[in-house]
This record gives sequence, C-alpha cells and structure tokens, in this order.
Amino acid sequence: MDGENSDRVSTLEEAYSDPNLTLTRRYVLCGALSLITALGLGFFYSLTFLKAYPFEGIEFLSASRVRMGHTFLMVQGFVMNLIWAGANWCLPRWVPEWKTKLGLDSSLFWAWQAGVLVSVLGILNGGAQGVEWAESPVPLDPFLAIIWIFFWFRYALPFWQSSTPQPVSSACLHAGITWCALTFFMANFGGGTLFPGDRGEAFNLLVVHEFLGMGVAYIGIGFFYHFFPLLLGRPLFSQRLAWLGFWLMALFYPLHGLSLFVEEALPYWDQGLKVLVLCAVGLGGVSVFLNTLLTFGINFSQIKNHPSLLWWLGGIFFYFITGVQVVWQSTPESQKLIHFSDWVISHSHVSLFGVFGFFANGLLIFITPKIVGAPWLQSKLNVYCYVLVIVGLIGLGVSLALAGLQQGAAWQVDQNWQGTLDVSNNYWLLRTIFGFVLIAGQALLLLHFLFTYRYAVEKWRKERA
Repeated sequence: MDGENSDRVSTLEEAYSDPNLTLTRRYVLCGALSLITALGLGFFYSLTFLKAYPFEGIEFLSASRVRMGHTFLMVQGFVMNLIWAGANWCLPRWVPEWKTKLGLDSSLFWAWQAGVLVSVLGILNGGAQGVEWAESPVPLDPFLAIIWIFFWFRYALPFWQSSTPQPVSSACLHAGITWCALTFFMANFGGGTLFPGDRGEAFNLLVVHEFLGMGVAYIGIGFFYHFFPLLLGRPLFSQRLAWLGFWLMALFYPLHGLSLFVEEALPYWDQGLKVLVLCAVGLGGVSVFLNTLLTFGINFSQIKNHPSLLWWLGGIFFYFITGVQVVWQSTPESQKLIHFSDWVISHSHVSLFGVFGFFANGLLIFITPKIVGAPWLQSKLNVYCYVLVIVGLIGLGVSLALAGLQQGAAWQVDQNWQGTLDVSNNYWLLRTIFGFVLIAGQALLLLHFLFTYRYAVEKWRKERA
C-alpha cells in the first residue's frame, strides 16, 4: 500500500483483499451510520423547544433519553469509529512493524459496535448513567472497559515498542488514545461506581473536557499533522512548534477542570490558578493555528486540487475559535453570564463537531478512493456539502450563543424563568433551521460516499465474474 501519495486511488483488488483497507472501510461505514443517526436524534430533540416533539408520550423515545442517545452516539459511535479508522490507516505508515490481525481486529470491531448499539438501546430504555459522553448503562461498563484495554494494546502500545523515530503526529495519536481510555475508566469506575452521588461529581465534571480536550483533540490534531502536510505536498512548517503545543496541552490541560469550579467551594487561589493554566492551554492552541497558517501559506489554489483541505482548515478554524472561548469562559465574570445557558450548548456543539467532525470529514474524503478502490463519483459535490455543513454549524452555534447571552443577562436582573424562555423561542427556531441545513449537507456527503462505494463494489464484482 502506498499511503504517502495523496492522489493515488487503490486498485479494486487492493481495496477488497487488503485486510487493513477492509477494516478501515468497516469503521468508516459504522461511523457514517452512527453520525447520521445521532444527527437525526439531535434534530428531533431540538423540536422539544418548539413544542413540536413528534414522539411525545412514548417513553422509549422520551426527549431526555433521545438527547443522551444523541451525545453518546456522536462520541462513541461517530467519533470513536472514525478514530479507529484513522488509526488503522496511519499505524502501518508510522510503525512498519504493525500489521493488521484481521481475526483479532475484526473481533474488536464487532465488539465495539455491539457495545455501542446495546448502550444506545439501554439509554433509550431508561438505563443511562449521569456521565456526559459515557452514558452507557452501568452493567455494560466492564464489557466496554475490556474492549478499551484491547484497543490500547493494539493502537497505542505499538508506539512504545517501535524502533522507528516517531513524528509529533503519532505521539498525538498515542497520547490521545491513552487519555481517552484513562478518562473512560475515571468516569465509569471513579465517579460512576466507586464514588456515587456527590462524591463522584468532581470526577464526572472533568470527563467532558478531559475526554474531548485531551483525548479526542490530541487524536484529531495528530491526524491533522499527518494529512494536512501530505495533501499540500510539503512538510509541516515547524516540528518544534508542534511539540511545544503538544507539551503545553499535556502538562496543563489536565488542570483545565478547575474552570468548572468557579465560585464553588474551592480556595480563591486555587480558582485563580486556572487563569494561568488556561493561558498555557490557549498558547498550545495558538501554536497549532500558527503552524497551520505558516504551512499553508496563501496559495488557495491548492484547495481546488484537494477539496478535503477545506475540512481540515475548517476544523482548525473552529479549534482556534473554541480555544479563545475557553480562555474567556474561565473568568468569574463570564461564568456569571453564561453558566447554565445555551452558550454552553453552542460551545459544545462547535467544539465537538466543528473540530473533530470536520477532521473526520476531511479524513473521509481523503481515504475513500483508497478504501473503496474508485475515485469519488462527483468530487465537486463534496464542496457543496462543505458549504451546507459550515453554514449550518455557524448558524446553529451563533443562534445558541446569542440565546445564551440573552438568557444570562435576563437572569442577572432577576427576570422570571418563563420570560427568558419566551425570549429564546426565536433563537431555538433558528437553531433547528440551521441544524437541518447541517444535517442536509452531512447526509448528502454520506450518501455520496455510499453511492461511490456501491459503484466500486459493482465494478469489482464484474471484474471477478
């Protein structure tokens, strides 16, 4: 396999006989299915704010359960499947000793899909636990933990065993997988099981930021540092700047949880420490952004040759925006305004889908010709999908952010709760409209992928006949 030629399309024989490409294709398919299902659940949930929820009175599809199914599927279904797809693609190129073991790796694949499916059904059946991103029913936690251990041994340990010098991209992938695994154990066996109730709340509060900001973000940046220079045909501007960002995040992001305890029962010196911590975290984000600009330059004609660059650049843009938000959100003054408001919902959507969702789409557009054995049927269609998705996400994020600011301002002057709900209705309508635009763009991209895949399969069958 030639993974270093960004323009190369795999032959049909390679695509359907190579175990690595077969496994990567399976993860992409399940990630795509999880994404479109999660987006659908999120859209239906948004209708509750417009008093138009279609499943009112059906306990299995009650709005609160659908909301938890939405977040769980987005992270554990969509995000993690695309992470394993990217890991399968990158590992043979970073660690030459690593080989796909189709029996073991297929067993892990099916075990993970079964765990996600049963978890979602358990959540809809009322068995969710109160841990954001990890709402899986408690009885499933040991099963998922065993799968995580096997994943770590397959996709993280090889970096330690390799004799080949590793670039910063592989270090990010290894660190991210390790941190995701540790966060899962901390959430499900720390706050969820060993210390239930109030004692475990500190654990649970950290999960959202640690899993996303340290685990998923590290992995996403690792993929970015690999694929972005590959598409441009030139090396990353500065490996030192990349390593600086890596260590700033590694050393300071674990303390990011302090920002969740603003105006809480912690000493003020402890709360004040978070300002220095988040400045260091912010510098890490700025280092990624600067490296991107200096690597890319101002030659936008490169996007015409590689449309997936649009998604990688969009992901970095949202990474920078949400990084700036994080620093501002750490101050007590901002927390008084935005806490418990829709601003937080805006931030979480933009940070998860705007960053890793865009990276995942960039990965999808890059590797599809290599894993299905045929070029995209209509490459220009992917650009139209990008326009729909980015317009939908910006509109959704801005409408929720404005709603949050108005809600917070109203609460500060003791406006009654019902009054703030009435004011928010127009913003919630905009959120649903822009959400529909986003879903339309994403669904169109996934349908394009499926039709390209179907075309390649039919062509392969004819060649073998």
